[in-house]
Amino acid sequence: MTWNYELNGLTVSHELRRLPGGHCELRMTDFDGYAKLERYDDEFAALRRQMDLERTLIVRGWGLGGFVGYWA
Repeated sequence: MTWNYELNGLTVSHELRRLPGGHCELRMTDFDGYAKLERYDDEFAALRRQMDLERTLIVRGWGLGGFVGYWA
C-alpha cells in the first residue's frame, strides 16, 4: 500500500509491502526523491512505524494526498 502526503505542491510517499515469511518493507520517498528503506520482521511493527510517520507529517502540516493498493 502506498500513501502520498502533500504540502505546498510537494509530495512525499510511504510504501508498505508484505514480503514472504511475514516480513515487511517500508519505503519512504522524500519530496526531493531521496528514498529510505526499512525492513521489519513483524508486520505490526511496520504498521506502527507507518502510523508514527503519518502523525509526524500531519502535525507538520502535510495532508494525505491519496493512497494506492490494499493490505490483504
